[in-house]
Amino acid sequence: MKLKEYLSMYLNGCCFDCVDKTIDVTVTVDYGTDLSDSYPYLQKATDELLKNINVAYLLKDGTPVCDFSGFIKKNRKLFEKFIDEMWADDTVQDVYENDTEFYFQNIQEFDNLLRGDYGENVSKQYFALFEQCK
Repeated sequence: MKLKEYLSMYLNGCCFDCVDKTIDVTVTVDYGTDLSDSYPYLQKATDELLKNINVAYLLKDGTPVCDFSGFIKKNRKLFEKFIDEMWADDTVQDVYENDTEFYFQNIQEFDNLLRGDYGENVSKQYFALFEQCK
């Protein structure tokens, strides 16, 4: 099941903390508020990401454990290109330190996006990235 499918069961919207199945990191997803009028690219980027993330399993309390790191691993070349082009030079070095750090930093970016912390310009760039991903 995809994360978007799981979250769509909550008709009135929801705010979930999702954990990655491999890396010890949490992603907060604020889902259900239609942002397409005021923030169309934030809405598009959120939808595109959520439809690509697999829910590996659910914890007893219903918390989805997701394969964010698997999505990044499968599309690593695209993420590397995106990082090299879009991130500040002083942060790029840390990201390539090791695989765990690479996944962690990118998942943190997902968290920022899915909490609505990014404006339209950044959201548009992420939407373009996610459209290319498998």
